Order: sequence, then C-alpha cells, then structure tokens
Amino acid sequence: FSRLADASRNLPLLRRAPSPAPLPPIGRQIRYNTAAMQKACVLLVAALLTIRSLEAWDSEGHMMVAYIAFQNLTPAAKTAAMRLLQKHPDYQQWVAGIPVDSSHEDDRLARAMMMAATWPDQIKSDSHYRNDGETPPHTPAAGQNIGYADTFQHRYWHFEDIPFAVSGATGHAPPSINAEERINLFIAALQQAPTAALLDKQSYDFVWLLHLVGDIHQPLHCTSRFTPTQSNGDEGGLKVTVKPTVGASTALHFFWDDLPGVSQDPNAAITAAGRLPHVSPATSIDVHAWVANSEHLAETVAYAAPIGTSAGPYSLNSAYEQNARQTASVQLETAGIRLANIFNATLR
Repeated sequence: FSRLADASRNLPLLRRAPSPAPLPPIGRQIRYNTAAMQKACVLLVAALLTIRSLEAWDSEGHMMVAYIAFQNLTPAAKTAAMRLLQKHPDYQQWVAGIPVDSSHEDDRLARAMMMAATWPDQIKSDSHYRNDGETPPHTPAAGQNIGYADTFQHRYWHFEDIPFAVSGATGHAPPSINAEERINLFIAALQQAPTAALLDKQSYDFVWLLHLVGDIHQPLHCTSRFTPTQSNGDEGGLKVTVKPTVGASTALHFFWDDLPGVSQDPNAAITAAGRLPHVSPATSIDVHAWVANSEHLAETVAYAAPIGTSAGPYSLNSAYEQNARQTASVQLETAGIRLANIFNATLR
C-alpha cells in the first residue's frame, strides 16, 4: 500500500514477457533465494527511493484480504467471480499448476482472487501500462471505466487523502476521483445485469475492488496530515520517518504497509489469514463510513505517540508497535468480510 516506489516489495510482473515458473497449487510451499533477492532489493531501492508508488499493505496483506473474502462467498458469488476472473489477461498465469477439474475449482478461485488483488500494484512495473501521475489529470481518462482497454496505471485511485490538520495548520480537500469514489463506481457497475458486452468492464472492476477495499482499510491510505512544517501534507505518513524497535528506519507509511508481512507467497498469506482475529462487521455496504473509520484510526493510532508533528525521525516503542499490529489485524479481517459482502450482494 505504499505510494512511494518501494521496488523491494514490488518486483516487476510483465504480462507480455516470458513468465517465471508458475506458482504451485495451494498447500505447496515456495522457496526463494533469499540472499539474491535481498541484494537485488537493496540496489533497486537505492535507485528508486525518490519515486512514489501505490501500494497499500504489501502483497501479502492484499492476498490475505482476498482469501478471507473467498472464504465468505456464497456459491452463486463464487460462480460469478470465477466467470469474471477468467476474463483477466493474466488468469491462466495465476492458476498455472492447479489441476483443471471440479475438485480443484475452489483452489483455482482462491488463487486467482489472491493474485488479482495484487494486480493494480503490479501494473506499476508493467511497461504496457502508463504512469499518468499521482493526482488525477484534468482529462476524462482519469475517471474512465472502460475495462482492460484502459492502459493507465491510475495511481490516484488507491487512496483518499482526507485532511488531518494539527497545530493550527490548514488541510486541503482530496481530489474528487479517489479510492472511495472508485469503489462506489465499481460496485454500481457490478450491480448491472451481466451481459457479454459488459463482461470485460465488470471483470476489470471486480479486480480493482479486490484491491481497493484492502487499500482503504490501511489507515494511512485515508488521510494526509497537515502541520505547520508540512503545510502540503505528509502523503499518509510517507514524509514521516520512524525507527522501529527492530530493523532500519523507514517511512511511517511503509511501517504500516509491512505489518501483515512482506511475503509474495499465496501459501504464506493463507497461513497468516488464519491467524487473524474473528470480527463480525455489519453487513451494510457503507464505503464512506469505512473510509471515515480508517481515517479515525490514522489519527488515533498511526499518528499516536511517540509520533510527533514534524517529519521525525521518531523511535517507535513496543507499545506503539503492538497496538499497530492489533489494529492492522482487525482491519485486514474486516476488509475481507466487507469485500465478500460486496460480492455476495452484487454478483449474479
């Protein structure tokens, strides 16, 4: 979920280039060359540190949300979800290695949902998609909804910078095209009767919903803090430096992104999802309320002491980190259940 390009957790996924070995079926484990990956990550971060990107949670967090949603889908919603995912250009790559028979249908759906949830972040590294900026350009393309013919990255769809002004500072309202507005638009599109003509667009919208509902449950994707020393906002904590109790200094936003874990292995995400606390959010679909709650959590938890009103650096303590982990866990579980509620109510 970060908006600053952090290449160490966003390795390129190229749609039209030769693919690496496919992911194994759910239940099998993936082994990585850790030393080689770490070396590559260090080099990439050093080169790209000043470029913004658009993740919220890392891939593991998004896959966790998608898996929880999968677990809570009705049979009818599962059938419709599979029909939509099969329209995605990368579907076959996502489910490669999983047998094509009825006994593995749930495995294919779970895997496809989890991988699709990361796709709106992955296209940042795909040369087929164009970076059209961090704020909505003043063109019709910024708010278009045309399906997979859309080759813009739409980085500004991933967040809503609700102003949090402190110490007498003045906040700035976020652009009208933002994560909340997109979620409502895509929900409305899925509510239309499915037809062959709409399939491409509804598939695209389904995939973006898999991602954006996770995004808005990362508290720092729903605010930008304005202070006397950061009068243009801190971009959801990207401009605030913290030192965790373990590890190197990082942006406050990145600290929150990493809370679910940083693995890109769907099996690790499934295991992590199983450890989340049980929650029972209301079944009503109120995206504005969800965003408002996340913004409140940003104010009261993400920006809590020892975080001060400047750019830092601030040394985090164990109490802050424990509260952050607990908050993130509840938000991830809540996001997955709310996502399932959306699909159960809209997919036919």
